[in-house]
Amino acid sequence: MGRVEDHLGDRLRGREVPADLRRLVELELDGVLHGSGAVQPFAEIHVLAPGELHGLQDPQYRGDEDPGEVANGRAMDEVLGHMAVVVDGFNGDLYGYWLHPDEAATDAPAIVKLDTEGQFDTLDGATLVEAMVFDWLGYDIDEEYFARIVAFCERHGIPLAARSREELRKSATTVDPVLLHDRLYRRYQPFTARPAWAGEAAAEPGAALVGLRITDPPLRTLLERLGYPDPVATVEALDEGLGEVRLSSPTAAVTLILYQDEDGSWWLFSARYHQPTAELPLDLLLPYGFSLDDSREATRARFGPPAGTALLAPVDRWKFGRVVGYVLFGDDERPRYIEFWPEDVVRRS
Repeated sequence: MGRVEDHLGDRLRGREVPADLRRLVELELDGVLHGSGAVQPFAEIHVLAPGELHGLQDPQYRGDEDPGEVANGRAMDEVLGHMAVVVDGFNGDLYGYWLHPDEAATDAPAIVKLDTEGQFDTLDGATLVEAMVFDWLGYDIDEEYFARIVAFCERHGIPLAARSREELRKSATTVDPVLLHDRLYRRYQPFTARPAWAGEAAAEPGAALVGLRITDPPLRTLLERLGYPDPVATVEALDEGLGEVRLSSPTAAVTLILYQDEDGSWWLFSARYHQPTAELPLDLLLPYGFSLDDSREATRARFGPPAGTALLAPVDRWKFGRVVGYVLFGDDERPRYIEFWPEDVVRRS
């Protein structure tokens, strides 16, 4: 055992120490990383010692009262359990190797970051150093500063093979840490409160039925037309304990998302109406008078200027009381789909 192995302890779970991490430990122990001439992101990198917790692993940040915070903390801890956490990085971000048991055996596992906002990210790069350097640089790379980073690495023997973002190994995992965190959070905090105004709003003629329970007659009638004569049994069969069930109608071009309330009941969060096909027609009147045959111009003429328009996609949205109507248009300017959901309920990933 050498001083690098002593410093890392069992963090790598018996795996060989990668060359770039080994050099980072040596330079930190020698006082070079944070000494005169240090450059970012190395100037703020700290390779964690045996038994040392990163600040984002500290239980005091998990909360013990708010159910959402508790669920998020449990989900974060479970995801972190599949990581070899090794570095406290720039701005307090956590970096480590992704060692989930479903990943293929490799001597170059994916690099995962947890930031101070509690967001996981799988980074591009074949090594920890590459991932951290280009994560710090961002997409608008300062070439002059990058040249200083390269010179620092060459001067101190830090492996940095990639010289541009295009040269980075693209991240690929069998189990995505981001999706795993989201799924675990929903398992630990599956309930979503039904909007208090839902019943009143849905009673308006032609309104979307979002917010109604699946046992409420108007929604029950719609579900029967969409091929779900016993929606309660259908939801029970599909429920995986995540508080969310998605239904793709077997009889019509409609997709529904149902959420579970704290009392265990299920309610309609969103309804998406797609362009019909021969196999999946759409013999339904759309809420608020929308039509999948109207062009974007005709839709705007019908409902007036949209309440919001996306910058990077052909999307318009309108508000009908507390309900959002969201329209994605295709190249032919006709709606690809129209979707409705309550404005004051956070959409899940």
